[in-house]
Amino acid sequence: MLINNSLHNIGTPSMVINVKKHIPKDVMCFVSQPKRRLAEFMVELKNVPGALAETSDLLFKHKVNILTGIHIVMKPEVGHWVFFADFTEATETPKSIAKKLEELDKVLKVEYHEAENFIVESFLYPVISWDWRFVIMNAERLSASFTIIKELLGSGAAALLFYQGFEYGSNLAEWIKEAMNNKIKPKDLLNVIIKIYRTNGWGNAEVTKFNLDEKKCVIKVYDCFESLSKPVDTMNTTCDFNRGFWSGALTKVFKMKMKATESKCAGKGDDYCEFIIKPWA
Repeated sequence: MLINNSLHNIGTPSMVINVKKHIPKDVMCFVSQPKRRLAEFMVELKNVPGALAETSDLLFKHKVNILTGIHIVMKPEVGHWVFFADFTEATETPKSIAKKLEELDKVLKVEYHEAENFIVESFLYPVISWDWRFVIMNAERLSASFTIIKELLGSGAAALLFYQGFEYGSNLAEWIKEAMNNKIKPKDLLNVIIKIYRTNGWGNAEVTKFNLDEKKCVIKVYDCFESLSKPVDTMNTTCDFNRGFWSGALTKVFKMKMKATESKCAGKGDDYCEFIIKPWA
């Protein structure tokens, strides 16, 4: 993972993110640990205070090492704790731990499976956030696929990727506005888009200029996923999908059709990608 150590202001004076302190978001797809006895557990719990503490305390007492996990509450009365665990030094087997967990008053159901060395998450599907379904793809492979499309389709590929990004950015901004009952200010809308852009792993973005009267915005993006693959032409910018994304998003922010140009690009050697968004001529 590429980490940029500078401070990035993502749009408001009070919201400064130190990229050096970022912790990678583990989406919990699999764990690979050679010569280890691994297991995945899905524990259905009553959604009451102390339920998670009680179950984790039992694991601690039997020297079960929790590797990574996620706690999900889809219904007010029920929660699910799904986690990977290392049983190599544990004093009980996964089967025995499952039985002990089921005996706890706050536990409703337990499921688990075991594997040696390598284990794949098997209980959670589909991947969702804010009621949107997501797909998880390797960022470098996705970037490389964009490069291949450009090699095959030439200049037409740039337009294709741009309009795909435009649609995505526009839809995202519209969804945020609807979630806020259309009572969100333009700058605040952009701030939310910036945060979602980062939390979805697309890159670390910051607004360096925002002028509502001039209808102009400049956005820097560090670690933009689209610039990870070597571009077809290193003299040109590469992030057509992201260029479209910012065009579509800012179209909703400024309430008029906007178009982004990429003035700098990490894919051709710059320190970051920079998008200048102005009214569509």
